[in-house]
Amino acid sequence: MNGLAAALFLTTASFVLARTGRDALYFQAGGIDDLPLAYLGMAALSLPVAGATLGLMRLAGARRARLIAPVAMAAILLVYASVARPGAGPLMTTFFLFVPLAYGVLFSMTWLLGAEILAAREPAPRARAYSRAGAASLAGSLAGAATARLLASSVAPPTLFIIAAGTLAAAACIVALTQRRHLPARRAPAALVRVGPHTLAELFKDRYVRLLAVVGACGALAGVLVEFQFYLAAAAQEPAGHGIALFANLYLVLSLAAFAVQLTLTARVQQRAGLGATLLVLPGTLALVSPAAILSASMMLRAGIRMAEGGLKASIHRVSWEQAYLPVEPAYRGAAKLVIDGAVSRMTEGTAALFLFVSLRGRPDAAARVDVSWLAYALVAAAVLWVLATRMMAVIAASRACRRTPGEPGAFSDLRVPDS
Repeated sequence: MNGLAAALFLTTASFVLARTGRDALYFQAGGIDDLPLAYLGMAALSLPVAGATLGLMRLAGARRARLIAPVAMAAILLVYASVARPGAGPLMTTFFLFVPLAYGVLFSMTWLLGAEILAAREPAPRARAYSRAGAASLAGSLAGAATARLLASSVAPPTLFIIAAGTLAAAACIVALTQRRHLPARRAPAALVRVGPHTLAELFKDRYVRLLAVVGACGALAGVLVEFQFYLAAAAQEPAGHGIALFANLYLVLSLAAFAVQLTLTARVQQRAGLGATLLVLPGTLALVSPAAILSASMMLRAGIRMAEGGLKASIHRVSWEQAYLPVEPAYRGAAKLVIDGAVSRMTEGTAALFLFVSLRGRPDAAARVDVSWLAYALVAAAVLWVLATRMMAVIAASRACRRTPGEPGAFSDLRVPDS
């Protein structure tokens, strides 16, 4: 389990470094105007990327794929460091949308290693192990943001891509060592092995998977609505120089907030309320706080919502969300995670981006672009639907936990779910 935590630490640190360098370059020369197009590109490419990843896993096996993908991404970062330039445009917009798509796949594959190692454990040790892995990921985010901040005055943004590539290569080495220590169990006869869904229709026959998709879509919609307001505020600051310091400071504060929540609240909430209630913390907070944005256009309030969404998502919600896949049949779990996290979420972001693109057309001045009041209404609706779908998931997972056989992965009720 220490290997999984180390791999998540390094992968997250690499992501924050690459994202900081990307943002510092992209928003220097009007990149905010092309941001909706970047979201649309993420939506268009999300399903092909998820399909390509599933194809790689089928061709090379899940364990080899976990090594091939980060090494390939490290090589891409090194190439991009030599050709990147400030501003938007086809090349920069492509890289802007490629970073979250690629790292989303890497995070999914790394967390699936955790499910492979921890699924057979008892509920309490498994919850503690997931909590440690989540804390390691947050520590990596904090380390990446702190490193970028320390280097802000002495390096150009492309240098961060080089450091991110080296960090990602180190993560691949840790994954390789971890997989060697945790060899897979002996496989059952071929006739008894479930090889997973061959079509999306087969995968989504499971009502629980459909609800996972709804929750993933609501989370993605809420995230892009909050994030877009955050980028509008950041672009209005007109960062001088490379802009590394601005984005490094922002990500550093978010990482500190998430790490504080992880250390002080996550374990207590899961132990006392259960996983089902823990999954409600983020959408419930957004549902309660977001209506205030309808009554007030204060940028301080919007910044506070971004802090709450980013901090809770990276701490309480991320660890709980990974465990929400355990009730899915093991043969289908990898496909479900890649399709929902890698495709459904990105396609939802693309739909939101289409509305953003339409709403910004014909409004050239930055001050007008900030006043997009309909975002608050959409955010409230997404948060409420998110809460309802999560409650339905908890009911199904609890019923499956009652029917499971000894040694089979548990569900929400493993951690004292009062509502089960």
